[in-house]
Amino acid sequence: MASQLQAVFSALYLWGIGVLTLFNSIRMFQAFALDKNIEIFCEFFELDHQFLLMTCQLLLHLVRKLFFETVCVVEPILKRAGEQFTLDRVDFVTI
Repeated sequence: MASQLQAVFSALYLWGIGVLTLFNSIRMFQAFALDKNIEIFCEFFELDHQFLLMTCQLLLHLVRKLFFETVCVVEPILKRAGEQFTLDRVDFVTI
């Protein structure tokens, strides 16, 4: 049972790292979009500069919402599981 709980924590930890990586990638792209060089990019691909910025902001908002809603749903489940198995502590797998 403890190994199953540790596997769940490990999976959530890795999923969190993936979400944060995606979050940082979107932020970096958004920062890049503020640069003057993006105008050349937009002209070449016939994109609207403002549309590109709004798309980045929307993606950033969706990633934040997905991450925080998942944490709010999963946290009580994990707390109950921890109380059920009466573990002294749970070690997160660190990379």
